[in-house]
Amino acid sequence: MHFSQDDIFKSAAVAVETLLDPATKFSEEPTDTPFNRAFNTDLTYWAWVKLPEQQYRLRRFNVAMQGIAAMQPDSVVLNGTHRTSLMVVSEHKYSLQVSTGKDWGRMMS
Repeated sequence: MHFSQDDIFKSAAVAVETLLDPATKFSEEPTDTPFNRAFNTDLTYWAWVKLPEQQYRLRRFNVAMQGIAAMQPDSVVLNGTHRTSLMVVSEHKYSLQVSTGKDWGRMMS
């Protein structure tokens, strides 16, 4: 909870500002993100949490990921989420599927 309410909520607070800023709204640079704006850094998140003064955040992130992993069945890593189990949202044969990160990168066909 502390991880999401600190790093994620602070970044979310400036997400619209980042997406509307002409300098960053179409950027594909990994350092033109809401995170960078919120924490005033030119480093990527992973480089930033490796700084000595951010070691608490890195440890906290690791604990959060271990907690998420503990809530998932072991088989999710091997089986993932099958697209056939997703709800159909249109009458078309193929629907657009957008990953919002909730599936933790394990989307498999």
